[in-house]
Amino acid sequence: MKASLVVFCLLAAGGALLFSAPDQQEPAKKGGKKGDKGAPKKVEHDFGIRMWRGRAPATIYLKTDGPKPAFGCGLAIWGNKGLTPEFVDGLLQETARDSQHASMAFSGMVDAAETARQQGIDLYAEVGTRMMASMEFQAQYLPPNNAKAPENLEFNLHPTWEIAYNHFHNRHGKDLPRMAAVIPGNRPTGVNHHMNWETLTHAGMGSIGLPPLRQ
Repeated sequence: MKASLVVFCLLAAGGALLFSAPDQQEPAKKGGKKGDKGAPKKVEHDFGIRMWRGRAPATIYLKTDGPKPAFGCGLAIWGNKGLTPEFVDGLLQETARDSQHASMAFSGMVDAAETARQQGIDLYAEVGTRMMASMEFQAQYLPPNNAKAPENLEFNLHPTWEIAYNHFHNRHGKDLPRMAAVIPGNRPTGVNHHMNWETLTHAGMGSIGLPPLRQ
């Protein structure tokens, strides 16, 4: 159950960003005093940003963190039934649980980052190395790459990765060869929980419609 907090926190952060524009305020509550505009939506927006920044680095491991994860929960969260996988670049916190929950966490992280980017805030840049490492780590075990997966770990296709691939490869020219091989065979993506229609919304979109970054 604790591991599920990863998905919850990342999705909640995305929700706070999606439903509260930083420069708007909520309407006055019924029965409020005249002139009372209610709590600023900016408070919700900033809370979502803080939540994401707290959870995102704890969701994907990098060797630069040290011999064990430097952020978030203890080692038990990274294992399953007493088995903890080898810590390698791109390992997701729930990789040992199953590939669906790991992908859901990754998708929640990306959804929030994409929502922020649509508002001129670049959260991708803060953990881009982790995100790209995670994509390449997972992709090596997926068709057509099909490397032999480590013992006790499974990797399956899920309706995600398209939004992140569009951002890093199409917008910024980052080389993601393993994921580049996986993406065509995973299209068109459908729906699984909050992983929704990513091919339809982001395949080949690049930077079309993006606002400039805020100064």
